[in-house]
Amino acid sequence: MGSCYYQFTTVLSVPIAAYLKVVVDFSTDPARIITAFPTNRIHQGEEQLWP
Repeated sequence: MGSCYYQFTTVLSVPIAAYLKVVVDFSTDPARIITAFPTNRIHQGEEQLWP
């Protein structure tokens, strides 16, 4: 499974109140993005890794 990164969408100039969740697989070189989608919250058991 990949690492999950979250960023509040207003920081990215996206006009919705949500987070952008990006899942990255670091087991390959170079790393690759598995998926990215908006979500209304950071899911339980995950933390915001995106600075």
